[in-house]
Amino acid sequence: MKKPNFFILGAPKCGTTSLVSWLSQHPSVFMSPEKEPHHFNTDMTHRQHPRRDSYARLFAGANHRHIAVGEASVWYLYSQDAVTNIQAYADNPRYIVCLRNPAEMAYALHEQQVFSGNEDCQDFEAAWRLADRRRAGDDIPKHAADAATLIYPDACALGRQLQRLLGTVKAERVHIVWLDMLSAQPRTEFERVQAFLRLKPDAEIRLQAMNLSKRRRSAVLVTTMQMLGRVKSQLGMTKSLGMLRWLDAVNRKPNTREPLDEAFAKELAAHFQDEVQILEDLTNRDLSEWK
Repeated sequence: MKKPNFFILGAPKCGTTSLVSWLSQHPSVFMSPEKEPHHFNTDMTHRQHPRRDSYARLFAGANHRHIAVGEASVWYLYSQDAVTNIQAYADNPRYIVCLRNPAEMAYALHEQQVFSGNEDCQDFEAAWRLADRRRAGDDIPKHAADAATLIYPDACALGRQLQRLLGTVKAERVHIVWLDMLSAQPRTEFERVQAFLRLKPDAEIRLQAMNLSKRRRSAVLVTTMQMLGRVKSQLGMTKSLGMLRWLDAVNRKPNTREPLDEAFAKELAAHFQDEVQILEDLTNRDLSEWK
């Protein structure tokens, strides 16, 4: 059975879903049929496949035609343990990291956490200011998958996260995808990803943006879905429930993210200034507009 040889480490809300969709269409790529198995982040509770045998079965369909075998778990970059664990498991793996302005990421991540039912504080600024209390174990929503993913200043510290990765892995085995460039030039950026994975470019792949801003129609229905999901897990059921997929589909609608209060936006930019500087130093990209 083949092991994965490349990993999309995250970060969340930085274009990983689109990238997985595009790579899945390539005939020489096998992507885990489940996005975000989160097997290697052993320091977190957000893990869909903690058992090694369960994780390995995700790649049972990979064969000799698949040059690149991979998975995408968006909390691997944030995790202290994930990359070290991957290095011990896989043979010379390659890593793809998707990045964006950390301040914009924080706002988008909060929206996603509310959508997913992990976050019960609907106002982003209020949730941002809960960081210290949440680090101390307070004000954690009942249904949160992992409290660490709700500490937005830490979750979006992209500079330090990339710095840790490059302190563990050789730079030539890491490819960075910037969300703004991926959005502006999807074909060019995807060709670079294919070259990094040693794939022949496939012009037939449909490059559609995925996982756009959205919100729930009913918070009660989100809670119901979470309860059904927990029952399914407790019963040891691995087969997908069509009812859950249907409920998820009918309980979502497109959303336009409102601009942040100007003073709070400046506060976020100031908070992440050091993170942006680290990114700038590590990547040699001018990010002055983010500061």
